[in-house]
Amino acid sequence: MKRLSALVVVLVVSALLVAGLHCSAGVDEPPRQQKRGEGAGSGLGRHAQPVRAAGAARAPWRLLAAGGLGVDSIAGFRQTRATSHKMAEVEKTEQTPFGVRLVGPSQAFVAWANGYSETSPHANAALRAGPFYRSPEAHEVRVRGYFAGAGLPTEQVGRASVTVGVDMTGPMDRSSDKRSSQGVTTVLHRSVDGVEVSDSFAWARLNTNDVVVAERIWWPELPGDIRARIAEFKGALTGNFRTLLPATFAGRDGVVRVHHALPLGHRWYAAVTWDVLDQTTVRHFDITGQEVTMTSWDDPVGDARP
Repeated sequence: MKRLSALVVVLVVSALLVAGLHCSAGVDEPPRQQKRGEGAGSGLGRHAQPVRAAGAARAPWRLLAAGGLGVDSIAGFRQTRATSHKMAEVEKTEQTPFGVRLVGPSQAFVAWANGYSETSPHANAALRAGPFYRSPEAHEVRVRGYFAGAGLPTEQVGRASVTVGVDMTGPMDRSSDKRSSQGVTTVLHRSVDGVEVSDSFAWARLNTNDVVVAERIWWPELPGDIRARIAEFKGALTGNFRTLLPATFAGRDGVVRVHHALPLGHRWYAAVTWDVLDQTTVRHFDITGQEVTMTSWDDPVGDARP
């Protein structure tokens, strides 16, 4: 009888990088961005590039730069090889458009100039130890402790999501499936003043020796005035905010969220919005009740990822 092998894994990385909340809407600029002044469009914390004339050439792809948000900024976190509990020594280094990639016998690590970093195992690499699977709760505790020890600001860590990858092998009729755990992944979600920062994340997958098998971190520095915008939005929710919304959404349940740029892109932004689920799409509204679109790209037609 033919046998079916299927790998059931929750693809945390893709879901997080896409973030689910970068949806199409009506306004190109994030709310209140003009207050921070204009820049070249490639600096972290600077204003997005000015609107270009119709037919202007597309700007070349480049990473968001790092730093430069001032003394009142909300601290970010950058993982390094020194603070990450990786399992292998470096055998070689590779230059990439993002930064130096450190390659070992079973894993590779890269930290981008803008602060994003990742560790990933090579396909079919021998990882020396099996997956951590005492319990999802125990894995979450270990991951929280691991990132705290690496320097992740614990006061910004909110809820956690835990997923389990399972390999299932068995006949087509599933009469005798065999299942084996392939690993547990814990995602830490960021929070500022009780409001979730939807586009930040730090996740890791450990093995039975508490060594990092894989991890990805995007936890950038944020402008300090985000706190004031959060407080302003909370106050508006107790006032007449709903009367400013389109009638279709005025009675819906929504939630205040902080959004910021993704690791790839030309444009930096940080915004506070009221988010509401509209069927399968999350819609974003600023404090004036206007719908907004947030994008890390100047050109809505495609992107410039290598």
